[in-house]
Amino acid sequence: MCIAQRDHVLKDGAIPAKYKILMTMVVDAITAHPDGCKVLADRARAAGATEEEIGEAIEVAYLFGGTPAIVTAINAYP
Repeated sequence: MCIAQRDHVLKDGAIPAKYKILMTMVVDAITAHPDGCKVLADRARAAGATEEEIGEAIEVAYLFGGTPAIVTAINAYP
C-alpha cells in the first residue's frame, strides 16, 4: 500500500481517524506484528486516542486472537 492510499483511508471521515488507526493496531496484534502495534498505538495517541481506548482495542484483539494477540499487543505500551 502506498503512503497516499494509507493517508486517504486512515483520515477522519464517518469513522474518526483514531478509531481507524486502532483497528489497524488490532489487526497487527492478531497477525503478530509487535513493532506495528507500537507504531500504531503511538499514531492513535497522536490522533487523540486515550489510554483507555487503546486498552479496549487490546481487549478486542485478545477476544479474537487469544493469548498470542495480547502478547503482541502489549507492545502498544511504552
